[in-house]
Order: sequence, then C-alpha cells, then structure tokens
Amino acid sequence: KLRLRAGSERQVQVHFLWYGTRTGANRDKSGAYLFLPGEKGAQVYSFSEPPLVRVSRGPLYSDITSCLRHVTHTVRLYHLEGHAGRSLEISNMVDIRSQVNRELVMRIVTDVASGNRFHSDLNSFQMQQRRTLSKLPLQANFYPMTSAAFLQDAETRITVLSAQSQGVASLRPGELELVLDRRLQQDDNRGLGQGVMDNKRTSSLYHLLLEERRGGQEVGGASVEHLSLLAHLTSLSLSHPPITMVAPVDVQVPKLRPFLPLRSSLPCDLHLLNLRTLEDPQEAGAPSQEVALLLHRKGFDCSSAPEPALQCTWSAHEERWLGGGATVEALPVEQQRHFL
Repeated sequence: KLRLRAGSERQVQVHFLWYGTRTGANRDKSGAYLFLPGEKGAQVYSFSEPPLVRVSRGPLYSDITSCLRHVTHTVRLYHLEGHAGRSLEISNMVDIRSQVNRELVMRIVTDVASGNRFHSDLNSFQMQQRRTLSKLPLQANFYPMTSAAFLQDAETRITVLSAQSQGVASLRPGELELVLDRRLQQDDNRGLGQGVMDNKRTSSLYHLLLEERRGGQEVGGASVEHLSLLAHLTSLSLSHPPITMVAPVDVQVPKLRPFLPLRSSLPCDLHLLNLRTLEDPQEAGAPSQEVALLLHRKGFDCSSAPEPALQCTWSAHEERWLGGGATVEALPVEQQRHFL
C-alpha cells in the first residue's frame, strides 16, 4: 500500500513475468530488433523454492530484498527530507544467461483508473500520451521509455522514474510493464546477423512516486501533460547521481578550492546543463575569456504541488535574467560576476 498525506491509499503490487517467442519453423521470431511474443502472452514467473527475503532497517533507509533465481529485487524507503524521501526506490539485478528465447518483464499493478491511456517521455523532454488498442498485436502497444512513465486518474498519479532506457506498456488499466532483459538465440533478419546472446548481470533502478492531483481532469481525450516538479527533481537525481571518488588513507588528497559562483541556489525548475570555457577564435585550441552557461527550464504540472513545499528557492527576478525560458549565454569575464 502507498499512502498519500491526505490519508487515501493506493494498492500497488509488483509481478515478474516471462515473454517467449513465436513457434513454428517458417515464422519470424523475436530478435534484437523485433519483439514477437508467443501466442500465450506473458507467463507468470514461477519458482520451485521460496525466495530468500532480507529485511533491513536503519536511520537512513529501510529496505526489503527478495532473492530469486534470475532476479534480485529490492524495495527501499529513505528516511530523509526532500525529494529522496518522497518516493520508493526499486532496484533489480537480473541474470537470465541460463534461459533461451525469453524476455523478463516487471509488471507494476495499481488500482489507478487509467483506462487504456498512459504517458511516457520522448527523450526525457515532453511527455507523450499513449493509447493501448486491443485491435493491435501485443507488441504494437509497447513504447520506448527513456526516463519516465505515469498512470493517472482524476485524483491520483503514479509515476515510474527510470535511470535507464527500456520498453514500457500498459496492457490493462492501472498496469505498467517494464522490460528488464532479453535473451534470444536467433537472428531476426534485420541486419545484425546474430541473436541476443551476450547477456550479463544487468541492473535497473527506478523510483516510484505517488502524488495527489488537485483539480485534475478525467482520463480521456487529447491532453498535454507534464511531470510534476517533484518528479523532475527525482528524475534528475537518477540521471545525474553524485560521483564518488575514493583514495587510500595514506595518500594525501589535495583540498579542493571552493567555487561559489551563485549568490543563492538555482530556482526549483532550473537545471544546469553545462558551464564551460569557450575556445578563443583568434588562437585555435586556446581558451578565451568567455564562458557558455546552458540552463534548462523544466515545464511541470502544477496540480501535484508537494506538501510540505520543496526546499529549493524561487527568484523574484528570474524572468528578467532568464528571459522566461532555457538560455545559452556567452559572457565576458568582467560581466560574469554581475550575471551570477
């Protein structure tokens, strides 16, 4: 169960399933580029022995790990303030090297009345509405998901944020299927010349976010939707994790000089893409006295405002110095202090 701060609850379950491929000597089968599941569709992942379950509790996080033969599944809840403590972290370690012509998927089952519609992202930019149509073959209802997908009804939205790209589908109302790994022995005659047999132990990482919608529209019809501000921040933490550098104790690591270019934090809906020195046009390969600052302003859904409010700042002058959108600026060094 996932519970909103308002007190309402949503039922959420996680299932694992196998997809096979078509049978018959003269029929196309799944390969690197084609997904052609068997006539029976997805089969429930079954195991002969009960899984090993480990429960951990601590001041920073608590988690439950289920160790199955082909997948190690962990659900973690962080006891932290900010966006890290607002969602469930789901991680899988998959190893299907012992299988032949099978594809493993994770199905998230909820009680959200999403109908035959869900949303997935286009290259981590805008969200695109998808419709599941029963008249189409099963494989035609799978779509690419670069970083996010969500189900919603008039009251609730459940968002899955991903650290890796994969296929996604919503074959029944309130469900999302995520493809974890594929192992296929035959070529699908699309140019690769071999099957998908070079599998390794494959990890996948997600955050599951439940949000209340205030004044949300009923599901149906053409609509332009965005992730919420909280979902954007959670997705950025998955796509841009901190880089940890480790050194032996006996090695003297030089102290980094502090670099504080901003008087305050960036606004909540701004992401710093890059800050780099430009090349000197007069001398090839030499740095100039100018820098390029690239910012991306996120469009977000205001109907899912988090409570309590996020601990990031809003600038009263942001429209003046950002121009109301994403910008690319090249400024002389003398003007950098004034700009920042």
